[in-house]
Amino acid sequence: MDVRKNVEHQYITEDSKTRIYLSVVREFNEKEYEEYSKKKKRAKIKKRIRFLKRSMVYIVPTAVSLIFFGYLSDMLCAIRGSAELGSEWIAIPLMWVWVYALTRFAVGDAY
Repeated sequence: MDVRKNVEHQYITEDSKTRIYLSVVREFNEKEYEEYSKKKKRAKIKKRIRFLKRSMVYIVPTAVSLIFFGYLSDMLCAIRGSAELGSEWIAIPLMWVWVYALTRFAVGDAY
C-alpha cells in the first residue's frame, strides 16, 4: 500500500530549520488511482517497446552477422582444409550493413 498517495508534503522553514509535515490533501478515490496506475503502466510499456525498437536495429544485424560468421568460417574451413580467416572479414561487415538496412527499413527511421 502506498502511504504517500493521498498526502502532500508541506515545507515550513523556521529559523534556518526545515520541517516537513504531511497532511491529507483529499479523500482517496480508488477508481481514480486505478486509472492513474494503468496509465503509468501503459506509459512504461510504451517506453520499453520504443527502447526495444531502437536497440533491435543494432542487435539483429549483429546477431545475424555472428551466426553467418560461424557458418561461413566452418564452411570455408571444410573447403580449404585449414582454419585460416580470409574473405570472411570482408563478407561479415557487408552482411551486417545489409541486414542493418533491412532492419531499418522494417522498423522505420522515426528515431
